[in-house]
Amino acid sequence: MPSIPWESNWLTPLPEDSYLLTNMLRHSAVCINVASTTSLEMCMFDKPVINVGYNPAETSIDEVDYARYYKFDHYRPVMACGAVEVASSEEELRRMLLAALLHPDRRSSERKSLLRRFFDNSLDGWSSTRVAYVLDMLASRTRLGTHAQAGR
Repeated sequence: MPSIPWESNWLTPLPEDSYLLTNMLRHSAVCINVASTTSLEMCMFDKPVINVGYNPAETSIDEVDYARYYKFDHYRPVMACGAVEVASSEEELRRMLLAALLHPDRRSSERKSLLRRFFDNSLDGWSSTRVAYVLDMLASRTRLGTHAQAGR
């Protein structure tokens, strides 16, 4: 596994990591994570996702409760649609991983449904153009507002 440039204050990868992360997502067969936006990104690549819903032996539930993440409001819709699975034990994780590797298309329709629900038609490759347009429009309004106030 390559070294990942990490922002320790925010617990996130640095911007220069985006190429590595994107390629790892694209070429992975399956994703195992804990309630992460990576689940959504893997759905965009139509890859199986398994969430860890139990604490490994070395991680105390007093420190962090992995199962609790799946009850949070922002992640509950991801769980409700059936696009991702949650393993409640190491043995279940093994079974789910094997099934995902042998049948990667399983849950594909649920992943596509999740993306339609969350992103509608915005995953068409033109997001940056739409964002630039809105930013330009907002900047124009600001410039017009500044000029209008200066004329008072």
